Amino acid sequence: VLKKADKVADESGKSRWYQLLVTIVAVGMASFHIYTSAFGTLLTNAQRALHLGFALVLVYLLYPGGKRKVWKFVDTLLALLSAVIYGYYTLNAQAISDRFAYVMPLSGWELFCGLAGILLVLEATRRVVTPIMTGIVMVFLAYAFWGQYLTPLNIGLGHKAFSVMYLTDHFFFTTASVFGTPLGASATFIFMFVLFGTVLEKSGAGKFYIDIANSLMGRYRGGAAKASVVACSLMGMISGSAVANVATVGPVTAPMMEKSGYPKLFSGATLAVASSGGQIMPPIMGAGAFVMAEMLGVSYGEVALAAVIPAVLYYTSLGLQIHFRAIKLNLKALSKGETPAFWPTLKDGFLTFVPIIAVVYFLMTGYSPMRAGLWATLSVLVVTALRKETRMNPRQILVAMEAAAKSILQVALACASAGLIIGTVTVTSLGVMLSAIITKMAAGNLLILLILTMVTSIILGMGLPTVAAYLVQVALTVPTLVQLGVPKLGAHMFVFYFAIISAITPPVALAAYAAAAVVKEDAFQTGWVAFKLGIAAFIVPFAFVYGPSLLGIGSAGQIVFAIVSSLIGILALAGAIEGYMLTHANALERFVLFGAAIAMIVPELYSTLVGVLLMVGIVLAQRVRKKKAAPATL
Repeated sequence: VLKKADKVADESGKSRWYQLLVTIVAVGMASFHIYTSAFGTLLTNAQRALHLGFALVLVYLLYPGGKRKVWKFVDTLLALLSAVIYGYYTLNAQAISDRFAYVMPLSGWELFCGLAGILLVLEATRRVVTPIMTGIVMVFLAYAFWGQYLTPLNIGLGHKAFSVMYLTDHFFFTTASVFGTPLGASATFIFMFVLFGTVLEKSGAGKFYIDIANSLMGRYRGGAAKASVVACSLMGMISGSAVANVATVGPVTAPMMEKSGYPKLFSGATLAVASSGGQIMPPIMGAGAFVMAEMLGVSYGEVALAAVIPAVLYYTSLGLQIHFRAIKLNLKALSKGETPAFWPTLKDGFLTFVPIIAVVYFLMTGYSPMRAGLWATLSVLVVTALRKETRMNPRQILVAMEAAAKSILQVALACASAGLIIGTVTVTSLGVMLSAIITKMAAGNLLILLILTMVTSIILGMGLPTVAAYLVQVALTVPTLVQLGVPKLGAHMFVFYFAIISAITPPVALAAYAAAAVVKEDAFQTGWVAFKLGIAAFIVPFAFVYGPSLLGIGSAGQIVFAIVSSLIGILALAGAIEGYMLTHANALERFVLFGAAIAMIVPELYSTLVGVLLMVGIVLAQRVRKKKAAPATL
């Protein structure tokens, strides 16, 4: 550890002992979560306060507030203040839980701790999440403190006045705000799954997913891009981060795509879209799905099952567009030397599937997500110990624990900040008022409401991590969707999808920009190509709102019909976007194919029949044209 501290100190300019302190705090945080996963969590507010306290200390030690030397002193002071305030909260959690909130007045020390604790969260969010998130939270807090002055304006957003003590009590000394449900998810099972993914990555076992993807898809036309999609989906469902997924898989698969003949822009866009889809790919789906399960009050397995069909449609659309592009470019399969043999690859690393199977088993058999994450992590250590190449020594395990603690910081602060927004919505009844305004704007029209929700979700997602963007929408627009008859699961999944897809939606498409750096292409152009490749993700959410059978809601017959109809619709959509079906499609054919896709993706009998007829017409027309264009044979 000291050797590692020396190396990091040389690279960062900070002292050896400063880096050692970071390592101790990070490993301590990981150890705390491993212990509570194995032996049971602390009191609810104590578990959340200690988790957030660890996160705040690490943020102030790792992310300087500025470049001047004075910031080092300020950062150390803020880290110490975080430890004192949240340590005090943890030690007195039982007394805080037992007191009568809003009735028993806060002492001067408690008032200081509450206000300072909130400010520490805001500043840490600015550093590790984004200043945009901090700005949004501050707007909500300003509304909580001074929203009563909006009452005379008669715009429907005024509320009664609250004292500083009342709001501090609500925001900090209850579990309705900072220490609410979002932070609860981060403080329990999300951390364990971040640790699971980190151990898998640090052991080198994750490389197996890339090799198996190449062995499966490399022998097909355009196989390099298809292998990249499979690898990204496998890695992305574990990491839960589109940008991290691009950085992990991209350097290996991007050169293969370019070598096989795909343009750099297309290669980068493929990376971005495939990596973003990892968050909607069961069985793990990153951190967001666990938060959704917690917010819905349902099991994680229910959320994962509902996500299966939409995820299949998403990746089918991407795969078909890649296939059509390969045909248009007349690309060939990878050579034998570039493609690992499937059976030797599987034989060499098939045990790497054990942790994924373990996660599914434990989640589906009633284990809590937190305990399932613990057993999955232990299974990685056992499996990797069987091979010298992947076996982890104690030092490597400590490095993985430290990396996991650092990786959770953004999620933890996003959840805490989102809690402040949710706290504002609940104490002021803002959600009810906004629901009324949005409903009035939509005039009871579900489609208009869905479009408004889509736009706001994408805008929020451009500046916020997926979890944060999703949680903001849960507080603001999901209640209105539910009021208009959208199933609760469908409403949550709708905003979750668009929070994810913001990563490939220009002008701020973070996953596409990361992929552009890998392939050394223009970031904005890569974003637009990624937008086209991910077009299914903009249609599928509307489809499962209007046809809940795509989420597994309904009879077996309805679900089967929805799957078949939507898959045919996705085929038409891919043909329309790429301009190819049996042969090159002209502008009119592409327009008709797009119309057919829209008609079939929504699983409704008559619209599906219309879509099928349109698609059959295009296929027959192309078949005739292709036959006429074929050279005559003697």
